[in-house]
Amino acid sequence: MLRALLAHPDISLHTLNAPQVALQGVTPLILATWLNIPEMVRLLLEYCPGLVSVDGMDTLGATALMCTFASLITAHSSIDPTNLPDAARDGSAEVVQCLLSNGARPDYRDVNHRTSIQHALPHPQVLWLCEGALRVHRARESIVSTQCPFARC
Repeated sequence: MLRALLAHPDISLHTLNAPQVALQGVTPLILATWLNIPEMVRLLLEYCPGLVSVDGMDTLGATALMCTFASLITAHSSIDPTNLPDAARDGSAEVVQCLLSNGARPDYRDVNHRTSIQHALPHPQVLWLCEGALRVHRARESIVSTQCPFARC
């Protein structure tokens, strides 16, 4: 059904990437991430390459990568925060890996100035994935800046 919606001729970039009032101010990708549905995340990012922004933000400046951790905390809010479940065991590591492999930036900040890496601190496997992706992004930026010192190419 999602494939049919994505292929519909009236679908717009705004619908796919802007925070939607009907979705409580989040994007479709953020909703799929928050609900921890890896198949939907993968479909949104890979079925229409380049149409869905992996770093699209909600009304609070949170990206889909940040919302991965929010879903874990919300789902287990009755549990002591120091005893949160392992992100990999809950399946969110698969969602995180999908987002990172599609270029999600773990260093973007929300309106509270927190990054995905800060949100990932209680989840060692996901933290490791985010740190690795950030190293790759920074290495690429370093190469670009040495090749073109006066402007981002």
